[in-house]
Amino acid sequence: MSAREQHQLFSRNQEEHPFTEEQLMQKWAEYLESLNDRPNLKASLNRQPMWTPDGKLVLKIDNLVQEELIRDEKPRLVAWLKRELRNGSLELNTVMVSEPARKMIYTDGEKLEEMVRKNPTLALLKQKFNLDFDT
Repeated sequence: MSAREQHQLFSRNQEEHPFTEEQLMQKWAEYLESLNDRPNLKASLNRQPMWTPDGKLVLKIDNLVQEELIRDEKPRLVAWLKRELRNGSLELNTVMVSEPARKMIYTDGEKLEEMVRKNPTLALLKQKFNLDFDT
């Protein structure tokens, strides 16, 4: 987008045309298709954003690298969405979500504990057949 187009986009009256979530997701997918030459950014934006009732988009990310990639692209993305959806009040925010770290299972005893946690009847089999796993 040229500087002139950006100026026109931000200086004119803020259009507030309503749009549906389906239209938003279609435009989001179109924008992702334009990022084929930037696979890391495309992967970071590949999640569907949540649309809050107040009209803001919230995109969940996993780490600081994704946040940096999106922060650099965010002005172009938001300007493009505003222009395509003809709605100047659109905003995009990112939220970092972290998944709890999973404990790695190494020993036979740890493997058995994990299997018993998933299926408690295995403990009865271990007892019945007098199986022994040294931890």
